[in-house]
Amino acid sequence: MNHIFTTRPELHADNVNRAALIRAAPGRLAKPDGSTEPAVIIFSGRGLQYALNQAQAYRLADSIANALESHRKP
Repeated sequence: MNHIFTTRPELHADNVNRAALIRAAPGRLAKPDGSTEPAVIIFSGRGLQYALNQAQAYRLADSIANALESHRKP
């Protein structure tokens, strides 16, 4: 990741408050044929935002880990 995104300072409180509502939970992703597969469900407050299959969840987790690690590097 080469670019560090910087938020607008006037949105700081809103960004922090909205981020406090985000959580993940295990779930099942239903397919059109009636079968299901393991999933990670991302909620914001009480609302479902995303249902990720395992590959998508690992990709997001890796991306988050890389973003966190980039702050450690000089």
